[in-house]
Amino acid sequence: MLEIGNLNAGYGQVEVLKGIDLEVREGEIVTLIGPNGAGKTTLLLGIMGFLNGLRGKILFRGQDILHAETEAIVGMGISMVPEDRGLFGPLSVSENLMLGAYLRLQGKGKSKEDKAKIQADLEEVFNLFPILKSRLKQPVGTLSGGQQQMVAIGRAFMSKPRLLLLDEPSLGLAPLVIKEIFKAVTVLNQNGVTVLLVEQNANLALKLAHRGYVIENGRIVLTGTSAELLNHQEVKQAYLGKSHEAG
Repeated sequence: MLEIGNLNAGYGQVEVLKGIDLEVREGEIVTLIGPNGAGKTTLLLGIMGFLNGLRGKILFRGQDILHAETEAIVGMGISMVPEDRGLFGPLSVSENLMLGAYLRLQGKGKSKEDKAKIQADLEEVFNLFPILKSRLKQPVGTLSGGQQQMVAIGRAFMSKPRLLLLDEPSLGLAPLVIKEIFKAVTVLNQNGVTVLLVEQNANLALKLAHRGYVIENGRIVLTGTSAELLNHQEVKQAYLGKSHEAG
């Protein structure tokens, strides 16, 4: 579904990604782990078209998206939940969720049939996160961190993605909330959404994912199945110590 080859990117004169090769097959959950500053978020931003000066290859379902506009990328079926969630605090839960369906409401999305599909997807969000249905009129800025993360994932789902990019979904959340978030990601994947997950909790991420990549200093240094990485001595020492097992 996603093929990245020899991708280089950065900010100004600072090169962050240095020849990244990575692929995500349809139906998988693939995780990307590594230390802070390794380039994980930069890679996701590059996929979404937020960076200038990308060099290399990014193919989505065989189509070149290296220099595509973000709106076009979302329209093709890629959506991202950023680390800071990117929500509009003064707007209600309902308004934030419906922003995810913005492109679907344009053109053909104005038909009754497509609006019915959007409503059905909204109900699916409520199935994933029942608490949101009772918070629809509430400003997102007044919600807890966990509830805001639910809205962010729900908003991304409302764009009807084939590929969902998740950037640190467990960051700052309590263990019980993390469990609920990751359960929802599993359900989305089982329902046909492919996932590329960036996650600080390597132990949790590898247990959730099918395969993984380790990135350090802008380069992929290791890849394998989740089981292989969980049992890899270097991964254990660097990312699976006691400090990484909480939650």
